[in-house]
Amino acid sequence: MWLRLHPASRLRLGLACALLLLTLLMAAPRLARSQEFGNQYFERTWTRTDYPVKLLQVGRTWMWGPQPNTPVLQEPYAESPGGLRDVQYFDKSRMEITHPDTGDPDSIWYVTNGLLSLELISGRLQLGDNIFEQHQPAEINVAGDENDEAGPTYRTFSNRLDDPPAAVGSLVTRRIDRSGTVTDDASLASRGVTIATVDDVTAHAIPQPFWDFMRSSGLIWNGDAFVIGVLFESEYFATGRPVAEAYWATVLVGGAPKDVLMQCFERRCLTYTPDNDPGWRVEAGNVGQHYYRWLYELIPLESTGPQQPVEEAPAAPSNVTATGIDGDTVRLTWTDNSDNEERFEISTDAVQVIRAVPANTTAVDVTASGYACYKVRAVNVAGASSWSDGWACASPLAPPSAPTGATAAGRVAADGSPEIAVGWQDNSDNESQFVIYRWPEGAESRAAAIASVAANTTAYVDGSIQFGEAWCYAVAASGPGGESDRSNSACAMVPAPAQAPAAPSAVSAASNYDSSINAPRLTVTWIDNAADELGFNVYRFAPGDEVGDFPVAVLGADVTEYHDWNVLAGETWCYAVSAFDGEAESPKVASSAACALAVDPGPLP
Repeated sequence: MWLRLHPASRLRLGLACALLLLTLLMAAPRLARSQEFGNQYFERTWTRTDYPVKLLQVGRTWMWGPQPNTPVLQEPYAESPGGLRDVQYFDKSRMEITHPDTGDPDSIWYVTNGLLSLELISGRLQLGDNIFEQHQPAEINVAGDENDEAGPTYRTFSNRLDDPPAAVGSLVTRRIDRSGTVTDDASLASRGVTIATVDDVTAHAIPQPFWDFMRSSGLIWNGDAFVIGVLFESEYFATGRPVAEAYWATVLVGGAPKDVLMQCFERRCLTYTPDNDPGWRVEAGNVGQHYYRWLYELIPLESTGPQQPVEEAPAAPSNVTATGIDGDTVRLTWTDNSDNEERFEISTDAVQVIRAVPANTTAVDVTASGYACYKVRAVNVAGASSWSDGWACASPLAPPSAPTGATAAGRVAADGSPEIAVGWQDNSDNESQFVIYRWPEGAESRAAAIASVAANTTAYVDGSIQFGEAWCYAVAASGPGGESDRSNSACAMVPAPAQAPAAPSAVSAASNYDSSINAPRLTVTWIDNAADELGFNVYRFAPGDEVGDFPVAVLGADVTEYHDWNVLAGETWCYAVSAFDGEAESPKVASSAACALAVDPGPLP
């Protein structure tokens, strides 16, 4: 019927389940009050949140109700021992123990509260992990008075399960009526309710009041005493995941109309009434009462003919692989063996779903903080496949080993600019680059990446510094697995060059004749612009040549004239002059006026 069985086997299973269900329905007790807890596990689950409410120690919504409404019942479930499981109904939900033979009694999931809201909305009565019986969605009011003929019912939401999610941070202003028609009511913006998050499995948005409630803390009973703790050890334990969007609706409460925000999750429907006292603004609906009525009163009134089977659950995926691709990501791949899945779900413990991806997906990247193992299953409206065989395990990639032995040395480049040469030892074989960090000496908190160089490089030259600046450096190796720790730090500075005296100016040369020795000479003059020079260097060079490195004369301070007798008539020479002190020399100054032709005036009279 709903398993992958031979048609005859399906029919036999369907008839057996139908007969068993009919027998149980006929024998079901009337919904009553003040029943005893069926076992210690049901009582333990109830006391955590509702015992403080019953003793008036705290004012907030019941999560179960004041007491059980039925004794322990046995209802069909294919995977439970003997095909039956123990359940007990409360106002707000139903407790159940599905696997008493294999479950961990200390786990919060040993006692579960079934997907009652989802079954009421869809009409799919779940009789096993992958066995469903299709019935009419429940025409029962989700919230408010039972006799309210205008408020939304569970059937109202049956055609709203695929509505797209509202954006995080957006105001909730959509209103729904009993027919399922959704309209936007701008006046509801004044309520100030916004979307807190979008569930990553069902892709439905959760408003802030409900999200805060699901993660809230308060007075609880821990088995020995009242303490402050989280109400729900898992934020989805009581509610399950959202199956529809949140909508405002007008419902009758005590005969008076009220605007109420409601949202149905897998296990319960929550309401938010802004006008209520703070502890009662978020409430859980009476889904336990509603489900009991649907199962034991409304379903028997349906046609007694054979139920229509729903779609089969999809086949399980296979060949799951896990590969680390960077420092916090593992890539999963698998073979899709089904053609009717709605999504794939991923788990690290084959219990809780950590990620859901659309149908036909065969690869996805998941965030991982360390070594983990994964399984994948396929899911559709009929249920979930078995988890994939075996475990696919992987760790995110490890970052490269950190470099060591960092050094830094200041020097002057060929063009006269300062630079610092940084070196290090490469200790990794999986880096894709090295990142160089720099900060002013004594201010490591200001360290910043200034450059990156290719893998296997062990040197970098920083030419973006100034003379006299002290800089420190460290190097990190970076790869697909992340970035290593930084190396040791190394600091260096290129001292500022000595300040040369001011260069002379107005350098000029002229030919004149020295009659005392009867020979030509060239006289060079300049303006002394320095106040602290030790002297001047005079350089001589042929026209068209560059100024050389060796002066033809070294003169004392404050001199502004030089006579060059080492010339012959007819020779042209050019001159440059620089000032110097004990540490530096000014630029060599020359000009077109600093060239002259040595002239012979002829025989003296």
